[in-house]
Formats: sequence, structure tokens, C-alpha cells
Amino acid sequence: MTVFDLRTEQQIRPLGLGEFRPRFSWKVKDTAPNYRQRTRRIQVSATADFAKPLWDSRPVTDGESHLVAYRGPALVPQTRYWFRVRVTGTGRQVSDWSEPQWFETSLAPGTWPAAWITPEGPDERSHRVKVLRHEFQVPFSPLSARLYATAQVLYDVSLNERPVTDTDLNPGRTSPHRLGYQTYDVSELIRSGANSLVSLLAPGWFRIGSEDDPAA
Repeated sequence: MTVFDLRTEQQIRPLGLGEFRPRFSWKVKDTAPNYRQRTRRIQVSATADFAKPLWDSRPVTDGESHLVAYRGPALVPQTRYWFRVRVTGTGRQVSDWSEPQWFETSLAPGTWPAAWITPEGPDERSHRVKVLRHEFQVPFSPLSARLYATAQVLYDVSLNERPVTDTDLNPGRTSPHRLGYQTYDVSELIRSGANSLVSLLAPGWFRIGSEDDPAA
């Protein structure tokens, strides 16, 4: 009996998860006929070896395997966690621990550490695509790195001439009252020494109806 397809908030390995009391789901295969889950046990750890689990639900007698809530200590922003599951079934079936799966928390709720930036020049508010470029130095070899990005218009980002964004129309549909951001793993793109970050900006829903760009 094998526990598989572990998900956090119905996602596989979410990066930048904004839910700090996440819910876990899983499936079970290779069961006997008429299988029913009898108990479940979830562990969450800050390390992949689970040497010191942050939370251990201990065996809980119920059949829930979808959106089971985390009930451990408060999770830390911008941190990777691993979780694993084991279950027992009717007829004394006992699973091994599942393969661990990870999720990574977002920035602290309600925070945005960066200042807004805009293109310079007389056509700053035109509907043409703008280019923002930032050159910076990293005095060490990063083990991991994240880029948190958003815009009131549409954006596309590259780092050291390699694409960061893997979707179009970022950051998605926006409103005057709420603006989402994306989290990107740029560990393989950033390097020791000189780095170049480039962002292309184009009109989006934020600009609909503006006097400067009525067609955007």
C-alpha cells in the first residue's frame, strides 16, 4: 500500500505559498479490495530527513485525505518545508511513509519590501513596451535565490539573458484594490559577480480606460 500524489493546497511543490496554515491531500494505491482509510499521520519538517519534525499529527482515526489542515507551530515566511504521510486501512493494512513533498512559504503577509519603479523619459506613460534594466554584483556563489515580482501593467523578466518568467500576461488580471505577485526560483540563473536583470513592461488591465492609452 503506497501513499502518493501529495499536494499542498491542491498544488504540487508550490513556490511562494501564501497560506501559512496549509492543507494537505494525498492518494493511496495498491490497496486490498474495498479499502478504506482507517488512520492517517502527517509530519512536517524544516529538513528533508525529518530528523526533528516541526509537527507530528500522530495517528488520527478518520478517513480524511483531502485538504487536511496543518495544526503545528507557526510557519516562517520564505522557507521551504517538507511533509510526508502514512496511513492504515481496514484489514490491518499499513503503509510506509510516503516520499516527502515540499512547499515553500511566501513573503510575510501584508509586506512588500521593494519600492515601486517606473520607466524614465517623456513617453513614460505611452502604450509602448518599456525596458527596465538593473546591473548588480553578487560577492559570493548563491546556494539558492528567489525573485518576487509584480507590476501594475504586464511584465516579463530575464536574468543574465535567460528567461525567468514561464507564463504570459503576468501578473494576471489585476484590480484597483488588489495586486498579486509571483515567486520565481532563480538559483540556476544568478551567479557570483556581475548580474543583469531586465524587465519588459507593456500596458495591461490597469491601463484600460486611461486617457494616455485608451486602447490598452
